[in-house]
Amino acid sequence: MKISFLHYALILSLTFGFSSCSQKNSTGEQTEPAKDTVAVLDTVATQDTVATTKDCSGDVMCTEIFSTVSATVKNKDNSPVQLDSYKIIQTATGTERTLTLDAAMAEMQRKSGTYAIVTDANVKELANKEIEVEFIGYKAGKEIVKRKFTVGADCCHVKHIAGELEIVVEK
Repeated sequence: MKISFLHYALILSLTFGFSSCSQKNSTGEQTEPAKDTVAVLDTVATQDTVATTKDCSGDVMCTEIFSTVSATVKNKDNSPVQLDSYKIIQTATGTERTLTLDAAMAEMQRKSGTYAIVTDANVKELANKEIEVEFIGYKAGKEIVKRKFTVGADCCHVKHIAGELEIVVEK
């Protein structure tokens, strides 16, 4: 089960009456939060952010953001390159890993020139692993871009490891 930092902080707050906000006491003076409370929450935030555990089988605390590793393809004038299509190939196996997108998302990628390589939908298969993938982009039936990336994931989110994510192509 994944528990977000905010959910954990709420559980602590409800269970122990912790508050990280200053409050007014009975005489109307501002009070500061208890230092040990802030320390507990800071520790939880650090553990949540790092997610360094190698065993993803148990309860792992993760943020609820949905991470995506994307490549941006643009022309020399900085305008986005609107590819007709692209593929993501896992280089070691030759397996195609191109994401299936709905029409609206595919059009948004095209217009921005930013193309998803992996997302948090891939976390379970990539947890504590690194793989090399190749991004191949096509326009007017011709391959115009080819770039290799190394990607992976911790127990919670995918991450970019190597390879320049900004690609500049000739017009």
